[in-house]
Amino acid sequence: MTSTTNSPELTGTPAPHVAPVPSTVLIDEQALGDFLNAAVGTYRLITAEAPLPCFALLLGQAEATTFHVRRVAFGRNARTSDPAARQEFADTIVPRFGPAYENEHRGWWMDSTDLLGAAREAEDAGLDLLGSIHMHPDWHHLGPPSAHGQVLSERPTPMDRHLFDQAGWPLNVICYLERRGDAFYHALAAWAPAPLDASGGGCAALDLRVRTSIPPGGVTGMPEPDPTADADAGAGVRREDVRAIHALWDDMRRAWAEGDAGRFAASFAEDCDFTTVRGDRPTGRAGIEAGHAALFRGPYAGTALGTRVTAVRFLRPGLATVDVESTVGAPGSTAPTRTHALAVVERTPQRTWLIRAFHNMIPAPRPARRAPEPEESPLTEPTARPKLRHLAVVARAPEKLAAFYSSVFGMELFHRDPDGSCFLSDGYLTLALIKHRLDGETPVGMNHFGFHVENTADVSDALVAAGTPKPAERFTDRPYAEYRAMDPEGNWFDLSAHGFGGPRPPAGPAGPAAA
Repeated sequence: MTSTTNSPELTGTPAPHVAPVPSTVLIDEQALGDFLNAAVGTYRLITAEAPLPCFALLLGQAEATTFHVRRVAFGRNARTSDPAARQEFADTIVPRFGPAYENEHRGWWMDSTDLLGAAREAEDAGLDLLGSIHMHPDWHHLGPPSAHGQVLSERPTPMDRHLFDQAGWPLNVICYLERRGDAFYHALAAWAPAPLDASGGGCAALDLRVRTSIPPGGVTGMPEPDPTADADAGAGVRREDVRAIHALWDDMRRAWAEGDAGRFAASFAEDCDFTTVRGDRPTGRAGIEAGHAALFRGPYAGTALGTRVTAVRFLRPGLATVDVESTVGAPGSTAPTRTHALAVVERTPQRTWLIRAFHNMIPAPRPARRAPEPEESPLTEPTARPKLRHLAVVARAPEKLAAFYSSVFGMELFHRDPDGSCFLSDGYLTLALIKHRLDGETPVGMNHFGFHVENTADVSDALVAAGTPKPAERFTDRPYAEYRAMDPEGNWFDLSAHGFGGPRPPAGPAGPAAA
């Protein structure tokens, strides 16, 4: 049902009160970091007219005396699209808490499909759905003049208290976020709803603890480095070097939020060897800047980048490899796209660090559920004869269609674009559900299909010889389909030598257990 706040607010679905309520909350760093990345991205988009909310569900374990939050799950805001949400705000929220809640940007109502998905995610991981976390921004700075006296904090507002009781989640975390200059500061507090037998009582405060990682050597405030780093690096490991390496990704994250391609590219060497998720290789820092400038103006406009350095290994003093996990997505809305990267960083004569080589990739999803027939070939393996391996449909509601094809036909969702486009696979054929643009000319319905080929150059020559136009190279942010072509009647199709993504079908009894 609901859970909102007096600024950017929230809503969920009723959950029964749990008694007795644990008195202590433990939060893992990664879970809090994922939420803070989304919260900062949302904060940057808030205006006096649009008090955008940031909300997530908390997944973890509930024990006798402790909640342990392991991860967060984001979802879409159905505040204006769900009839029950509209009725709740019109009949209850606005009359009780004032006309400010007529603003469609104020409040969060978790999409029921995403709520179910989060519950399934928790069940699959052996976790419980514990409750929610939402942001309170410094609304007295961001809001209109009439709001300058409304100072929020990590404490619940009257709206929070009402909705905590209505939703019934046993755990409710409020994150107060404040900006001072170029820096963000946050405070956290955890709350349980008032007991059912309480008369006029408020929310109960819970003790909250955030896990603190202390890497070998005693450097605090950073993710733990690779456990083998100290042994491999010897005297080359220096705390200031580790800090400087982490700072490269901190700078990139801030530049991404600001849409500043020049600042983003400044972390890379002039002649950096950069490989994108689709295999493109822009030329040095200038190419990286140009490519990301196009992304910031187009499909990644308004998105947030999350980064986590998981390992630093010094090959010798002044040279190291870095493993990084990243997320890209609309702040606090849909599940972000996750990427992994391996980078080589080098210290310059001026004792600054730059990225010399960077290879990005999208990690492979879990294998498809059903085994293939022995004579069929996985879509990720090219064969001599071109194979039809891709269909693309322009859809008004890609998420709903993806849920339909997943539930009815068992297809697996393996990628989302920031605009909401979804990519599914049955293990052989990928189905792209492309978000329809109201301001575009592309109609809803079947759009194109795609062939997986051994050699795009040979097929291109054959198409030209058959009298069709020469296939055009596709420069997109998606890691699929290198060329776009058309048949004699003008029907579009894609050509790809590296495949259209998606999970590999599981190997047969004689095949490998894992790739």
